[in-house]
Amino acid sequence: MKTIYRGWEDCYQLENSHLKVLINASAGGRIMVFERDGFNVIYENPAQDGKLLQDYRKEGFDPDGGRFDYGQELVTRDIHEITWMGPWKAEAGINDSLKIKSLPDLKLGIQSERIFIPDPKHPRLRIIQKMKNISPRSTSWFFWGRTLVKLGGKFFIPLNPESKLPQKWGRYIWGNPDTFAADPDDKGVIIGDSFFSLIPENSANQKYGLDSRAGWMAYGIEGLLFVKKYKWFSEMKYSELFRLTNIFYTNHKSFAEMEPVSPEAILKPGESFTYEEDWFILPYKAAGTKDFIVSVAAEFLNAEIAEISKSELINPF
Repeated sequence: MKTIYRGWEDCYQLENSHLKVLINASAGGRIMVFERDGFNVIYENPAQDGKLLQDYRKEGFDPDGGRFDYGQELVTRDIHEITWMGPWKAEAGINDSLKIKSLPDLKLGIQSERIFIPDPKHPRLRIIQKMKNISPRSTSWFFWGRTLVKLGGKFFIPLNPESKLPQKWGRYIWGNPDTFAADPDDKGVIIGDSFFSLIPENSANQKYGLDSRAGWMAYGIEGLLFVKKYKWFSEMKYSELFRLTNIFYTNHKSFAEMEPVSPEAILKPGESFTYEEDWFILPYKAAGTKDFIVSVAAEFLNAEIAEISKSELINPF
């Protein structure tokens, strides 16, 4: 259903009995709402209402919402504006699905598509991302999810038992150049039962990451569990600055961020690469309590995903 939202005229609402999703095709193809039981887990900044690409060019703000980006960050942040904040063309599919397509991004050398497929029976949204090389030369980017979530919850993700990181996790230490290391005294980090957990407001730094191979990350808040599930590609190279597959970020004041990272896609002219994420929003009574136990949460999460995943979603386009 097409709608106006926060001053943006080209927005689309998808929903079933468990969740509501709102996609902003006017500016960046972002997810502005991912809601269950009246609670939207996505962080929104009302000061940005209705702002478009031309406003971004003038003001240089960091967009809110559930953003989708490309890395390496040090390269793309100066050239990604068409895909990052430009308009996207929308096409409705069957069963309340939606496909959006970016403008040709000549600086990145790619054109992007996203397909959003809500599960008709379960609290799951499938997101299919596609980049196509439209340039006369090879491109080498990776998908970089950058979803802003509200503060007040806890991140967690399985550690990689074969990790190449000394402590199986680490945090960015800003400098010239940036470095990456763990700190066992960080009050925001909890390691237990083979899981990494982070309380954003308590963390000593802003940006944390792992080379987890589990293929999912989660955030518990307000009695809900927001889960991102995705494939880990064993045969491809992960070329994030520190070879991370998963990143968590927080500004400590207003939002935190869930960032799955895909492997690098080296594309010849005309070639494409596709990356899928499944987003879940599940009830979980312990998500906001002090006695949150990661191992119990993981057992619950795996059982829920296994049950929901029995109903496969078909691309309607």
